[in-house]
Amino acid sequence: MKIRTALYCLKQGLVNIKRNKLFSLASISTIAACVFLIGMFYTIVVNFQYIVKSAEDQVGITIFFNEGIDQAGIDAMGYSQEYKEDYTGHYLFAEDGTETVPDGITAAIVKLDNFTDNHPWYEYDAESGEYRRFQYGKEHVDQLDNEQLTCDNIILQYSSCPAYDGNGYLNIDAISGGEGKYITRGKAMDIRWEKDSPWGITHYYDGNEQEIRLNPGTTWVEIIQNDRIDSVTYQ
Repeated sequence: MKIRTALYCLKQGLVNIKRNKLFSLASISTIAACVFLIGMFYTIVVNFQYIVKSAEDQVGITIFFNEGIDQAGIDAMGYSQEYKEDYTGHYLFAEDGTETVPDGITAAIVKLDNFTDNHPWYEYDAESGEYRRFQYGKEHVDQLDNEQLTCDNIILQYSSCPAYDGNGYLNIDAISGGEGKYITRGKAMDIRWEKDSPWGITHYYDGNEQEIRLNPGTTWVEIIQNDRIDSVTYQ
């Protein structure tokens, strides 16, 4: 289209708008209303998709326990109190009347300064045989009962933890296997860990390639980045 033709069409359009002001205003208003409605619909769809995505990423499960439940309640609900025949367990534990004391370095205090924000550490209480956990320079307390967190066993699992992206999210490799430490009863020894599948059980082995036996009680597994192993100290 020639420039002269385009200018002529534009001129005639302006003339027609002036001649039919009411009709032109109605047309413009209709087009504006349509654009507004389309924009509103698009905004609603985008926000709905965002809400759904956020809900999927932040799924939470709340479980309420009845602390006063008795055997009658267990029977009434049909809860099983026995393991299935093919149940093999996750960890191996020391047999009744015995305990595991690693033949390794002293670990009465274990400082995990690889965690640069909270700087957690554990202190061994010989009287109870438990480790008491601290972080942010004070006792690590359970908000439900205001009691300090304790554990009988600590497993340090050395893993590769490259960053996903620039936001600092870590891609923790909990499958490929590696080395680590088993800490209990004031002692720590070197171990090796492996996992046969993403959904499989992680197994921990001592220097003789025997699966370690944990002392009965709470076990805390700490993932330690391979490049920060030297930040963990023992006293």
